[in-house]
Amino acid sequence: MTGEDGREPAEDAPLWVFGYGSLIWNPGFPFAETRPGRLPGYRRAFCLRSIRYRGTPEAPGLVLALDPAPEADCRGLLYRVAPGAEAEERAWAAQIQAQQAQEGRSQQD
Repeated sequence: MTGEDGREPAEDAPLWVFGYGSLIWNPGFPFAETRPGRLPGYRRAFCLRSIRYRGTPEAPGLVLALDPAPEADCRGLLYRVAPGAEAEERAWAAQIQAQQAQEGRSQQD
């Protein structure tokens, strides 16, 4: 995962995660701080194909994910990952990104 400047963050750099939907109530990782957050240019939409929990390999189900939408914004919480847990959470995020790329995205009309 790279920052806005295209560089990899230092392993011990603070890691902030944007949580929306059910992640607001149960982020699934240790955190040290929360702040209200807003992600301009994205909306929640049924745009991610998944065979996990819904669908089959032949007919993946659609699940909610962040979808680009210039006129929208998605509100949620920013979580600062607890010190010492950053590397593990970065590895988890990379794994999820790889799974999403493999399963594919689909725009729902």
